[in-house]
Amino acid sequence: MIVSNIKNCLKDRKNSFFSYGFTIVEMLMVLAIFIIISGIVLFNFSDFKSNVSLENLAQDIALSVRKAQSYASSTKGNVLSGTPNTIFPGYGIHFSTESSVTAQKFKGSNKSFIIFADIPPTIIPAFYDYKYDNGTKFCGTAYLSSGNECLEEMKITSTDYISEICDDTGTTPSCITGSLDITFKRPDPDATFCFMPTGAPGCTGTSTSAYITISSVSGKTQKIKVWNTGQISIE
Repeated sequence: MIVSNIKNCLKDRKNSFFSYGFTIVEMLMVLAIFIIISGIVLFNFSDFKSNVSLENLAQDIALSVRKAQSYASSTKGNVLSGTPNTIFPGYGIHFSTESSVTAQKFKGSNKSFIIFADIPPTIIPAFYDYKYDNGTKFCGTAYLSSGNECLEEMKITSTDYISEICDDTGTTPSCITGSLDITFKRPDPDATFCFMPTGAPGCTGTSTSAYITISSVSGKTQKIKVWNTGQISIE
């Protein structure tokens, strides 16, 4: 009886051992489910990463506009290249939708934006043209002059880019291919807008608000809107 029970026990354990495991069909089903879930996670992560990148760029642009406004209102002075005279210029930020590379290194493009000092051609009487006059070689406080106003170049290192600059004054926005300069000059805290279509000799129209649209390669967009009162919002 004892021997018979031992044999039955061993037989049951043997049958039980060989009943464990997966069939090929079950393994393929599990693999397919894993691939589907992984694909969904990776797609959502890419979407999330794109949103975060755009949000960060929008915040950088808004903060740079606020920095130019702060420079102007706090009477930040600059020493012109080649002269000991300290002046207190207006300050602004330059945006462009141009994607082509030109000989003018600090002209700006859709992959950068520039904080500039609006330096008058003559100190007395002061004359501000409320637009960015770029140089070809240098950018920084040591090289400032009335023809080379670049203070700081902010490069867009992500795949995002500036896709639109628009005058939002009327009921229908008017967008251009070219550049937009937003300038602040003490003691007035308000912003002055200078829209310059490609090839235009000077600013066009009088604007009360403008927005800059930034886009990702996947087609997502965000807008940074600026009013002449100095208010800034991200939409």
